[in-house]
Amino acid sequence: MRDLILRGLHLPGKIHRRLGLWFATLWHRATLGKVGAGSLFQPGIRFADPVRVTIGAGCYVWRGVAASAEGGDGGFAHW
Repeated sequence: MRDLILRGLHLPGKIHRRLGLWFATLWHRATLGKVGAGSLFQPGIRFADPVRVTIGAGCYVWRGVAASAEGGDGGFAHW
């Protein structure tokens, strides 16, 4: 019973994190130059020049990251 109560208490936090991950991923897919399939973004990530940034497939970009493209075609490629 105690475990069930503890799981119920953690549920709002889990929902909040999932929604944040979902919205952040949608935002970055719309604003970055190119994002590969299956890449996810945590909230709180910013890019200095987003249209020049390329993120490959299956990448997971953590909160607190600040990245920018340097040169003509910068990116984190894993296609």
